Amino acid sequence: MNSKVIGRSQAPGSSHSGWTKKSTAVISDDAATTLAELAHHGASGSHTIRYSLDLNKANILDLTDPSIAKAWGYAGGDITPATQAIGIRAIEAGYNVIKFPSLRGPGTNYGVISDFNKILTPKMIVPTP
Repeated sequence: MNSKVIGRSQAPGSSHSGWTKKSTAVISDDAATTLAELAHHGASGSHTIRYSLDLNKANILDLTDPSIAKAWGYAGGDITPATQAIGIRAIEAGYNVIKFPSLRGPGTNYGVISDFNKILTPKMIVPTP
């Protein structure tokens, strides 16, 4: 199984209207990035849930690749109607994860836009540093 252990920067069960105007699990591959993302959105975490992201089950739109980002019209920045349109097109094209660079930390973010239970497996809960 090809997987990564990552932290989540969005509270479980919350209605984050990220990439698709629907619920999106936004997760990061770097703990400092997770904390920076939370702080930017006016939140703090007392605990971090570590997940395994099964890359074998993920069909990833990789917006960290400049040529792919350009082809999809992604120029970075905060969530806007334009980025939400990219998310909707991504779902229509069969993607279930959008990989994008963090604007607030050194890590990479993953927006899981569908198939949450198939792709993410909780591994442990630890106190947030």
